[in-house]
Amino acid sequence: MTDASITHDRARSLRLVQAIFAGIAGLCLVLAAGFHLGLVFDGLGTEERRQIAYGFLFTAASDVAMIFVWELLFRTSPER
Repeated sequence: MTDASITHDRARSLRLVQAIFAGIAGLCLVLAAGFHLGLVFDGLGTEERRQIAYGFLFTAASDVAMIFVWELLFRTSPER
């Protein structure tokens, strides 16, 4: 493999990982909103729904933070 090929593969895998983490974060935000508004598992109490919504919100924030950490760790630009 050439250096250009390796750089291209690294950039592609970085975009894929970022897309996966962003998708998970988006799904967690939708679930958090669903629990907060009572659209998901309507039989739960208010306190339980709030705790579950905060859990999904924390997971979404963690995924977004992981995108930035992943980019710092595996940056493909030459300024490393």
